[in-house]
Amino acid sequence: MQRIKKENLRLFLKFAKYLLPYWKKELAVILLGEIAVVFGLIYPYLSKLLIDKGLLNKDLNLFIFIGFGMGLLFILNGLIGAFVQYLNQYIDSKVDIDIRKSVFSHLNKLSFDFFQSKSSGEHIYRISYDIDRITAFITSAISEILTIFPRTLFIFAIIFYLNKRMAILALCLAPFLYILPYYFMKKTGTLYKELFENIQKIFERLAEVFSHIQLVKAFGKWESEFKDYIQRLLVNIGLSLKTAKLAALSGFSGNVMSRLIAGLIFFYGGYLVIKGKISFGSVTAIMLYINQLFSLQIRFAVLFQQSAMGMLSCVRIEEIFKEEPKIKEDLLAKSLSFERGEIIFKNVTFAYGNKAPVLENINFQIDGGARIGLMGSSGCGKTTIVNLILRLFQPQSGEILIDGYN
Repeated sequence: MQRIKKENLRLFLKFAKYLLPYWKKELAVILLGEIAVVFGLIYPYLSKLLIDKGLLNKDLNLFIFIGFGMGLLFILNGLIGAFVQYLNQYIDSKVDIDIRKSVFSHLNKLSFDFFQSKSSGEHIYRISYDIDRITAFITSAISEILTIFPRTLFIFAIIFYLNKRMAILALCLAPFLYILPYYFMKKTGTLYKELFENIQKIFERLAEVFSHIQLVKAFGKWESEFKDYIQRLLVNIGLSLKTAKLAALSGFSGNVMSRLIAGLIFFYGGYLVIKGKISFGSVTAIMLYINQLFSLQIRFAVLFQQSAMGMLSCVRIEEIFKEEPKIKEDLLAKSLSFERGEIIFKNVTFAYGNKAPVLENINFQIDGGARIGLMGSSGCGKTTIVNLILRLFQPQSGEILIDGYN
């Protein structure tokens, strides 16, 4: 478990480096987010003053002044939120492009056999959906963590300042807000992995069908392919329904728990008001802070879900970065310009992976400018010879010379 956590942290930091070119804008997002946190914390306290000092004391001027301040605060908070949303979209777009550039740059270095080992559908799915999830994860995680946890601590501190008894009660009940979402998110984590893999298989099959559509139509296989596609979709729907079921149970249990906690705190606050140990405005402010805790709990659940999906995608894209090109250029390699185009195979042996050799000790010469035909049964090595000349593969032994150059 400890090793998995370290690996997850390493992957997060590796992909989080894509934020570094935009650290000023990310810092602006964080700072503006903290300002929004402060405004959000002031708002309920102004409600307390509005009720206790303005309404109950029948002070119209103070009532109007505080009400105007609350309205202004609401507008400022909305403007900050809109600007933060724009900055987040800008950072998302830039980070997404940078990750795609890195992935494509690495793919360009990989040998031809890597692309043969996986279907084009799998490559398309990873480049499209996995990168999207990684971008959403790394661009939101840092700002959300730096917003959710400090705001939670400040809320409890303010409630404690307003009334110690209600603060202790809220502190004792608060863990129940997070236990159920955490439980359900752990359950859905494995489902997400299975769901991603199944969607990827659908992409793989579709890519294969449409890339060979001429053969599919010629041999009348469209109906069978359609049935196979529907069956895969039904499996996908089953997994989606399981995920939706857990999400619904999580939402329902979370709502019940939050309402129950809010009810207990409110009734206790009402009891204290009746006993004259707390003002009505203070109870109102505390309930507004409690509602903020509920909204933070929802954001925490979304963050946990994004993290689970994002880490799965990080692992999948990391598999691409871990691939090493099997054909590597010599550091002293020259840039050649062929004139005659003479091709010579000298004792060339080649095998795919650990399989039996397709070509073994092959020797032949093709004069420059000559036109030849390669004939033979399927699998005898015709395409392999062409791929070796193009250096899409590297022979296990022997030499391939063009105009005398290896």
